[in-house]
Amino acid sequence: MKRLCICTSSEIISRGGEYLKYYLQELKKFCEKVIVVVNESLTSETYEKLKNYDIIYEKCPKNDFYSWKSVINKIGYDLLSDYDELILTNDSCYGPFYPLYDVFNKMENEDCDFWGITKYPERRKRILFFRKTISEHLQSYFLVCKKELFLSKYFKYFWKKVKINKLSEKYTNYYETLFTEYFLKKGFKSASYIPLYKNINPIYMSYLLLKNEKLPLIKKEYFYNHKQILKESISSGPPKALNFIKKNTEYDINFIYEDLLKNQKMSNIQKTLHLNYIFTDKCENENNYNPKTALIMNIYYPELVDYCYKYATSMPEYADLYLVTSRNDTKELIEHKFKNLPNKTEIRLKPNRGRDLSAFLIACKDVFENYELVCCMHDKKTDYNSLQSGKDFCDICFECNLRSRGYVNNVISLFMNSPKIGLLCPLPVEFSRIVTIGKELVKCENPYKQLYDILNLQIPFDNHPIAPYGSMFWIRGKAIKPLFRHKWDYEDFPEEPMPITGTISHGIERIFSSVAQEAGYFTAYVSPTDYASVYTDNLIQLYSKFFTK
Repeated sequence: MKRLCICTSSEIISRGGEYLKYYLQELKKFCEKVIVVVNESLTSETYEKLKNYDIIYEKCPKNDFYSWKSVINKIGYDLLSDYDELILTNDSCYGPFYPLYDVFNKMENEDCDFWGITKYPERRKRILFFRKTISEHLQSYFLVCKKELFLSKYFKYFWKKVKINKLSEKYTNYYETLFTEYFLKKGFKSASYIPLYKNINPIYMSYLLLKNEKLPLIKKEYFYNHKQILKESISSGPPKALNFIKKNTEYDINFIYEDLLKNQKMSNIQKTLHLNYIFTDKCENENNYNPKTALIMNIYYPELVDYCYKYATSMPEYADLYLVTSRNDTKELIEHKFKNLPNKTEIRLKPNRGRDLSAFLIACKDVFENYELVCCMHDKKTDYNSLQSGKDFCDICFECNLRSRGYVNNVISLFMNSPKIGLLCPLPVEFSRIVTIGKELVKCENPYKQLYDILNLQIPFDNHPIAPYGSMFWIRGKAIKPLFRHKWDYEDFPEEPMPITGTISHGIERIFSSVAQEAGYFTAYVSPTDYASVYTDNLIQLYSKFFTK
């Protein structure tokens, strides 16, 4: 069987794109020729990745059908007649997770003139104030046309009607529906590799199709669009799909991780993959390894030395402690109190400027360079609207990071067993008048944007960043590296008394997850079980106020 494949690509392959490179390699095993259509100029690095394929540069809005039309017109129908099958595909899917040989072998025996991997069922969809019936059709991320179809006059007529305009990207959906409708009306037969499931877009049931039907390709949208998935399901599928791929196929899951980290906001990734970890005080997995681990703890107030000491005892004995202060009286108390711990301990003095962040980024910069895992903590005395809410805020930060020795061992085990996790933050603060969900950048957007430029971050700008509010967190030493693209100095931070919000310090507090993402790591939330229980009830209460009088 002689096949021609045309693959449209909007991916900037030089910034990753290994998933696409693998997909093209697998297609090439079954195709005489693979043509890749790109709409951006190729760098030498990109060209190197695509040198085994025919490349056509098509400067136009991202529209698969118009790009396919352009290539078909360029190669001409005389050349097209040399092939038995024409494959139309794009870079919008991951895989294959199962051998394409099985797919082509099955579909060669189907009585059809064109086929696809999945079929969208007939559904009624609300468009503005109207409901429109969307007819059943093959989804266009993978279409195969047989010779009887693509050499027919109807095939030529269809492509003649494909146009390009300002709504070009949206028109892809229009042509996708029209493609199946048109050729069925002309008497051609279609087929789908995956059986039709009524009343649901197969994209949003990808995990079940992967597991039960050996779905070879999954649309990237399944891992991109949590909001839409939640409209269709409980949204538990994407992380289950990743886990299934990792355990049951030979596909390199890092292809997907890389693409997500390069092209998606971390706040979207966290929701889609449900990166939340709830731990008990009992160590669930005893470590057979002791990663090089450090605690950096900035302590300013003498009266909080005992409080900080209590939580520092949660660190394993092999961890090193770096205690930073700006006061000699506090230093004396630290020396007296912490000498009882078995850990290697070092006390460092710094100017009273920049608080905890200058302790992390200046006084202890070398710690991140020399340790695999670092826990960053500091004393916290904030009243907010009441003394109780300020104390609760402080307690949450310490409980989520240093609850107990068993809890900390669970945190370290998570890092060791999940190499793509780079940053762990307490759950976002949402009680009393301390509100962060949906208001992550209120009064902090300017310093946050400035940091994106200062650090030359290349990942998507996140307008709802995951942040370790209170600036207390666990991080891999490698994951914080992009933050040191700027040489931090004490003069970078405002003098005391520091404003409540809107400073460079508040921008840094919100940039940690973007920094970790730039370094190639995910950010996740972490919490002890009892706080997670309280947090759930609080969210239910806050959510219910919109629906109850």
